[in-house]
This record gives sequence, C-alpha cells and structure tokens, in this order.
Amino acid sequence: MFDPYEFYEISKHLYRNFDDNEALLRTIIGRAYYSVYLVCREWLRDNFNIDVNKEAKKKGVSVHSILIELIYEKRRERYFIDFIRELKEKRESSDYELKIHITKEDAERAIYLAESILNEMR
Repeated sequence: MFDPYEFYEISKHLYRNFDDNEALLRTIIGRAYYSVYLVCREWLRDNFNIDVNKEAKKKGVSVHSILIELIYEKRRERYFIDFIRELKEKRESSDYELKIHITKEDAERAIYLAESILNEMR
C-alpha cells in the first residue's frame, strides 16, 4: 500500500536539490499538497467512515473543497484549516496559473504548511 507521506518526502528532497527550475517548484508544491490531501482523506475514511468522493458528488462540489469542510467539521481547529486552504491555493496557482512566477519561497512555504499539517494528523 502506498504511503502518502512519501509525496511529502519527495517534495523535501526536490526542494533540497533545487536547481532554479520553475517546473520543479510547481511540482514540489503539488506533491506537498497531495500528501496532505491523501492523508486527510484517509483519516476521514479510517476514523469516520467518510468517503470524500461520495460526499463531494452528493453535494456537487469538488473533493478538495469537501475535504476541507469535513476536516473542519471533525477537528474544529481554525488555524489547521487555514493551513490546508493556503496550501490548496498554492497548489492551484502552481498547477493552473501559468502567468504567475512561482518562487523558491512559495515552495518552501508549501513544504512548511504540509509538514505542519501532517504532524497534526499523526
């Protein structure tokens, strides 16, 4: 079985070996986000028998949006949700906004956010 924490570890590894490549920075942010997304999704499934995909379909929203809503409902920690939202926004920008410049600081912040979130989920 795949461990989503490996995506986070890959992000850190890529960041440490950064060579001034914006595609790499965008990849780092994406992998950091998906490590968090998958860990949170599995936490909801394992602890509350919640299928994020079914909930999203039922409400007609994205799985990413419903995940944040459900995590907040179960944890009630505002800062935690703010971290997930910020990381999600960074991932969306890095994946879809081709006219903006993604910086090393953006990737560093994404790694910090992912690490903070993942540590809380353990």
